[in-house]
Amino acid sequence: MFLQKLFFILFSFPLFFDGTGVYRATDFSSVNFALPLSLVIGSCLLLFQPANIRYFFVRSLFFFWLMASWWIFVFLLGAFLTGDTDPSLLLIYLLPMGIGVTSGSLFFSLFKEDRDEAFRLVRISFFVCAAAALLHVLSSFYSYGIIGAFAIRGEFSIFGVFSIYQKFIYYPTILSVYFIIGLGILNVSHRKNKNVILFSLVIIFIDVLMLAAREAALTVSVGLFLYFLINPSKGALFLVMITVVLSVFFQDMLDVVGNSSIVNKILALQQNATAGRSEVAARVFSESLDQYNYLFGTFFSMSLGVLGTPHNQFLEILLRTGPVGLILLLMLVGIFSIKSFVKFSFLHQDKLLLFIFFAVCANLLIAFNVNTPIRAPFGSIPFYFYFTFLYRLVTESLPTENGYSKSKK
Repeated sequence: MFLQKLFFILFSFPLFFDGTGVYRATDFSSVNFALPLSLVIGSCLLLFQPANIRYFFVRSLFFFWLMASWWIFVFLLGAFLTGDTDPSLLLIYLLPMGIGVTSGSLFFSLFKEDRDEAFRLVRISFFVCAAAALLHVLSSFYSYGIIGAFAIRGEFSIFGVFSIYQKFIYYPTILSVYFIIGLGILNVSHRKNKNVILFSLVIIFIDVLMLAAREAALTVSVGLFLYFLINPSKGALFLVMITVVLSVFFQDMLDVVGNSSIVNKILALQQNATAGRSEVAARVFSESLDQYNYLFGTFFSMSLGVLGTPHNQFLEILLRTGPVGLILLLMLVGIFSIKSFVKFSFLHQDKLLLFIFFAVCANLLIAFNVNTPIRAPFGSIPFYFYFTFLYRLVTESLPTENGYSKSKK
């Protein structure tokens, strides 16, 4: 059980490994491929405790098996038809999915046995994410100063010890997901713990703004709106505080630097509401026409022009696996949505459970439409973990909807 708990706690920590050991890039130009700590521990979880694999093959997760089977079939067919036998992209999709779904299913079993212990692990995971954000913020401020750190969107290296792989893409998504989960933790925590939670939320909030990722900033905004909606008396003051602080802070930055990255990005949306994503998607598909099969997509080929991805997870699945792959993904999301609506009263019983649900929905509605969060292991594993946990929760017959005690904190 130790290895499972270690995985549950650490999969949000942005420590990566490449061929030389710990990943230590100093800028975005590094071409080394790096794997996250979550993939390493998750692989150990399956290799050293193979009995855990049975949690992937739970009957209620049938559509997960079907989607994975279709991916494998498409790749094998492509290898036979085109001779392209490079499995890299398939493995990038398949291994994190297997780890995330298996661990999420295992976590659901823990939740049924001991709900308080399950949520204790979620709280620790949130603080681990906040600790990573704190290290990144302090390292960035130390290297460039507060204004400079915001101007260049933060440091790559964390005090020279390790670096965040693709820090502008998947790291902000994880921060924003845990920000929403943190709001749920704030809702159910005792007064004596609230200051630590608030501090953690503020640190994650600052890191998201510094990284200037629009989708993460939008996800955080959605989380704040939902928090205010559920806690109007507390939320109003919180909203005023954030508005005042941001107004003063950004005005100071604009005077000194000229423009901050996040402000520039938000203003750019006035000229192009899709931030160039629609043009990128059109270009990727046009460049891939000679390789695209209208039934099976591009067979997980690694060679797709200069851009290689449409920066939209749904279109990415369509590109790689054809219309059947997209239909399977949409069916999975559709079943989850319908079942969640039916069981919403149960989800609403515990605010932490509710905000985990909000975090997953925000990921599906925002990150999936502007990025490819399940293409990279660091973003894929946490998504599958929480999505699978909730999927089993809403699709399986519960002993009684009041059969699980509410979390104590």
